[in-house]
Amino acid sequence: MRLRSVLLLVALLVAAAAAYLLLWPVPIQPAVWSAPAAPGYSGPHRVNERLAALKQIRIEGESGPEHVVMRDGWLYAAVTSGAIVRMRPDGSEQATVIRTGGRPGMRCSRTSSARLQ
Repeated sequence: MRLRSVLLLVALLVAAAAAYLLLWPVPIQPAVWSAPAAPGYSGPHRVNERLAALKQIRIEGESGPEHVVMRDGWLYAAVTSGAIVRMRPDGSEQATVIRTGGRPGMRCSRTSSARLQ
C-alpha cells in the first residue's frame, strides 16, 4: 500500500510539472523572419579557373599523398603506406626517401627543413 501511495504522489508531481510547462503563459511573441536573398557565388566563393590546368602526378606503387611539401625544388609526399617520396615538380625522378612504418605528416617553414610529425 505504501508503494502505491509513493507512485501516486510521483505521478501527481509529474502531471503538475507538465501542466505548469505546457499551460503557463510566457512573454514571448512569435515574429516572422524573412531570410535575405542569397548573394550567389561572389567574393571568395566566386567561380574561378585557377585549378583547371592542374596536372595529376602518379606516384609509382603508392597511393594517396596525405601531405605534400615543396622544398629546394623537390616535392616531398607522405603517402598512405608510410613512405615519404621525393620527386621533381613535374613528377620525374621519384624516389622513396624513408619508410616510417606509420602515416607521417610533414611541415616545412621558410627557415628550416621539412619536419616529420
